[in-house]
Amino acid sequence: MKKKEKIILFVDSATSHVVSKKLSNVPVNFLPPHLTSELQPLDQEIIQAMKANYRKSMLHSLLAAIGKFNTATEFAKSVTIFDAIRSISSVWNNVREEIILKCFRRAGCASPQTDLQEQEDSTSESELAHYQKHCSL
Repeated sequence: MKKKEKIILFVDSATSHVVSKKLSNVPVNFLPPHLTSELQPLDQEIIQAMKANYRKSMLHSLLAAIGKFNTATEFAKSVTIFDAIRSISSVWNNVREEIILKCFRRAGCASPQTDLQEQEDSTSESELAHYQKHCSL
């Protein structure tokens, strides 16, 4: 993180999401159960955008590999975990900021007045309080 940015960690009720009580500098807000698709910004549209970009990336890789492999199955078997991680990282970097902001707004975790420039700047104490108040039901 850059210069003392303000952050909040939102966690849903999945049993795999164990949060240490030792997080002294990171406020943790737990989302209520059974509201994942309505409150979690990632479930709103961000994952959909990542999946579409990932498929596009894999198709480009497949087309670039024409001639190296006889079948798509051979190509799929050649993709390593490292390749997948690198591709996912690239895909994440291509998700537009507008999509992320729109999803947080739709989930009720960003005020409508907030624009992209304010999001890029460090979060003020009042914005942090706003997020904590409106996103921890």
